Amino acid sequence: MKRKRLLTLLGSVCLALMLVVPLVASCGPATPEAAEEEIAALESEIDELEGDVAAKDAEISDLEDEIAALRAPAEVYEWRLQDSYGATMTGWRLDPLVADIYEMSNGQIKITTYPDGSLIPVEEIPDALEEGIVEMGVTYSGYYSDKIPCFSCADAAFSWQSGDDVEVVWNLLGVADIWRDAWADLGCYYLGPHMGSQCYLISTKPVETLEDLTKLKIRAIAAQAIWLEELGASSIYYPASELYTSLSRGIIDGLIYGGAVDAMDMGWFEVAKYVLKPSVIYPTVDDYIIGLDLWNSLPESLQTIITAAVVKNSRFCYLEYQEGEFIDLAKARDEMGVTVNELSPEDTAKLMVAVAKQWDVLEAQSERSAQVMDIMKGWLRTQGRL
Repeated sequence: MKRKRLLTLLGSVCLALMLVVPLVASCGPATPEAAEEEIAALESEIDELEGDVAAKDAEISDLEDEIAALRAPAEVYEWRLQDSYGATMTGWRLDPLVADIYEMSNGQIKITTYPDGSLIPVEEIPDALEEGIVEMGVTYSGYYSDKIPCFSCADAAFSWQSGDDVEVVWNLLGVADIWRDAWADLGCYYLGPHMGSQCYLISTKPVETLEDLTKLKIRAIAAQAIWLEELGASSIYYPASELYTSLSRGIIDGLIYGGAVDAMDMGWFEVAKYVLKPSVIYPTVDDYIIGLDLWNSLPESLQTIITAAVVKNSRFCYLEYQEGEFIDLAKARDEMGVTVNELSPEDTAKLMVAVAKQWDVLEAQSERSAQVMDIMKGWLRTQGRL
């Protein structure tokens, strides 16, 4: 009986061994080639996992850099802005612009303004911006028409007659794009139009007719000299900082520069007691500009802030001039003995013939000039004014 149990046990063990051995054998590769394939697959999986780890490390590093940048103090810009107006006018016009940019940038941009002639002569503003001597400027493009002919179109007499005209012609119909392209030739970026005052003749001698005009030596820029010459009048150019002295000493008899606000702020009504209307241009259009390389180096957020502040400041100046024109001209008449004369319809008609000659000259100066004048004339036709 024991023998029979032993034989049964041995049989069971043998059967188990017969079943297990093939299973154990099947867990390993059947051949060396199969083993190599399996090893290669495992190594490939390891490489893929290591690549994922490297990518995550790089992503973590980028995030750490962003965190460090956010924790680092923002770069503070300290700029100089050269204006083309005298100290009084620089203050009330541009102090709000400086304050807005400082506040909107959370103190990142600090600007110091300089009135006409105090840091850089007006004629050198574009060069100074390109070279980084100053960072911003507010100036009149017509001063540089010898380099950029289309800039003289900003003095197309009796063209736009309101701030709305300027905003439509410049910002909607495309003159701003032409201006921006032109300023880039001088290493500057054009930020937008600065809308200003009325612009009429202010003189030390009475002028009631075009014949009276021919007896005067008048300060005017090149574009205005075209129609003045057509009428037989003589003109000469002086910068704004020299106009009071030139009037008081009789070097010039009159000027075409601005309106009552300019005359009151710069003291011209103290020595020049006569105004001749109609206004040649209203409003005058100056330019906000910044160094082109500097502009391109700024983050988009600061570019947006500066642009918004400029648009706000332009409208502010226009409204201040509009209100001030009535107040200051009335004060000049009532308290300073200023006389305001208006050309007769007959003389106004003759004046417009001379102005048409100016427009033709301006339009023929360059391709850009033709584009600007075409836009301006198109807008006047739309309004039924041409």
